[in-house]
Amino acid sequence: MNTPITEAFKDKVLVITGGTGSFGSTVLKHFLTTDIAEIRIISRDEKKQDWMRHTLQAQYPEYAGKVQFLSAM
Repeated sequence: MNTPITEAFKDKVLVITGGTGSFGSTVLKHFLTTDIAEIRIISRDEKKQDWMRHTLQAQYPEYAGKVQFLSAM
């Protein structure tokens, strides 16, 4: 379901710093199935990034391609 907030991000790139934490994960789940063009996750924890990448590919294979993981270091 699209809301005014998700409509504002339509076809945009969203950058989430601390994306593997609890708040970042919640934001990712909220925007993952919207019309956003790309989501970039920035995190220092490479192990959590790897876990999140595998989880996305398993649970949301059709949306996993729009998420990019970047190292904060």
